[in-house]
Amino acid sequence: MEKILHFFNILFVEKHLTLINTEAYNCWHNFCIIIQNMGYPMKIMIIDDEKFLIDSLSRYLSKSISSEIKCVDSADEALDLVHKEKFDLVICDLNISDQVDGELIRKIYEKVPSQKFIIISAQEIPDHLKAESDLKIFAYFEKPFNISDFENAIKQIEKVVLVNNLELKQ
Repeated sequence: MEKILHFFNILFVEKHLTLINTEAYNCWHNFCIIIQNMGYPMKIMIIDDEKFLIDSLSRYLSKSISSEIKCVDSADEALDLVHKEKFDLVICDLNISDQVDGELIRKIYEKVPSQKFIIISAQEIPDHLKAESDLKIFAYFEKPFNISDFENAIKQIEKVVLVNNLELKQ
């Protein structure tokens, strides 16, 4: 990666030496950050009490995007992990352990207000979650769901995460 950036840097300077100004430099700098972040693994936590589902989603996501995935099957374990680590995305069922109707999502949000969510559930999304515009619920999938639609949602969130990381580095 460093060799690629070095090559592009030399190419840019040689071709545009007389054109370098603040705007061009900022554009070039942003491009370099995007290139560096292309290998950035997206940190994802999957929370569901269906072991087969979380294992399948984990394997699928590991093959389709650059990701670091943690799988948990209880609300307590999920809350413990959120306290210890930062996740780019939480994929969560609405009913986990004794947490029903999205209570776990609300508790995670209270700990990490910027947390992004995808909800997967066999039930409809409750009205109280729909009404809470502060929650960053990017997508909702009712089980069973179409995996290509799910993958498209993940790729859209991956773009948002990349832009957020770019903004944080500036």
